[in-house]
Amino acid sequence: MTKGWVNADGKKPAKTQVTSSKATKQKVKPSNTGVYKQTKQVTKPRRRRKSGELTERKTPKDPSFWTKEEDAALRKARDEYTTEIENDDGTKGKKTEWKKVSVALDKLNFKRSDVQCLHRWNKCLRPGLIKGAWTYEEDVRLKEMIEKHGGPQQVEWAKVAQYIPGRLGKQCRERYFNHLDSRLKKGKWDAEEDRKLMEYVAKYGKRWAYLSTLIEGRSENHIKNRWYLANRKKKRHNDNLLQAIQSIQTGSRKRKHVPRKRTTEDGIERLQVYGVAGKGESPKKKSKKVKKKKEKVKDKSAEEKGSEASESVTNEVEL
Repeated sequence: MTKGWVNADGKKPAKTQVTSSKATKQKVKPSNTGVYKQTKQVTKPRRRRKSGELTERKTPKDPSFWTKEEDAALRKARDEYTTEIENDDGTKGKKTEWKKVSVALDKLNFKRSDVQCLHRWNKCLRPGLIKGAWTYEEDVRLKEMIEKHGGPQQVEWAKVAQYIPGRLGKQCRERYFNHLDSRLKKGKWDAEEDRKLMEYVAKYGKRWAYLSTLIEGRSENHIKNRWYLANRKKKRHNDNLLQAIQSIQTGSRKRKHVPRKRTTEDGIERLQVYGVAGKGESPKKKSKKVKKKKEKVKDKSAEEKGSEASESVTNEVEL
């Protein structure tokens, strides 16, 4: 049985024209004379995926954060499927078969793909990772490596991270653009900047990276934090966003100092790795030492005054 338009003599026209590949009807351009008829094209129904069935990427049914049990299982599976290999340079290295790690977690009813396992290990569980405040020596080293590798616009952050033990490429990039870039303004926001922020968000939406190019000296992180903080304070100012923005206090605040070990996974001090040990101290450390010396002098003078007063009292009692 022929499909499409057919002439009266039963022959198919020379020129054919299909309107769409997904259409259920296939049409053929008819000739000037003749009778034509139309037939339907039968298509097979597509197989639908069952509810809860995993895709090839092993997306979990209920995506959630990693649990302690999953982390423990990942550590154990990673140690089991990691082998030592020799690189082309002759140096020894380690290779992990992440697909087998994923299968091992699947047997324990933990639905995680090999890519998820790789990222979880490298960014969260790998020994030697450092998370938290950056030190003065790390900032100095980061600036040196960025200048050495062609500047912030051309540098490969993964290579820079190799020279800063315990830090990832993403951490280095965010540290530079949000804190160390010389073009950044770190003072108070003026009224003109606040006006631009309100105007640009209303016009372009919450495109923080693009807005950072329109407001000079402010990073995308600074703009985003200021906007959301102002929205949280709107209720105190009768939903007046401009007053809420202007009420935000910027600048340095006193924070609690959290002591942290300054060693790498090999046990080498980080100052020795950078080659800065014994050559100088950060200005923060120097100011802290000066304050401690002043406090000790005050305490000694107070103790001396107290001892003198007690001696005078005892002498008067004896007399």
